[in-house]
Amino acid sequence: MRMFGTPSTKTLNSNGNVIMMWTHVASQAKGTSFIPFAGPFIGGTNVQVQQFTVLLKKDGTVESYTMNESHPDVKMGGD
Repeated sequence: MRMFGTPSTKTLNSNGNVIMMWTHVASQAKGTSFIPFAGPFIGGTNVQVQQFTVLLKKDGTVESYTMNESHPDVKMGGD
């Protein structure tokens, strides 16, 4: 937690292990998404989602970790 700060979520599972997850989301409007008179961002945005999950054993040591990254397609408007 010193390296990453406070996790986005912290869960206790049925085995007594702690699951901590950090989530980072970044978005940027697509260059073609601004259409005058229709409004900004109507074409959508480029999004990057990163999730880092750590499973801690009861004694506080790391049992496992995962890092996921996705790029969901976010559209706005009348599609």
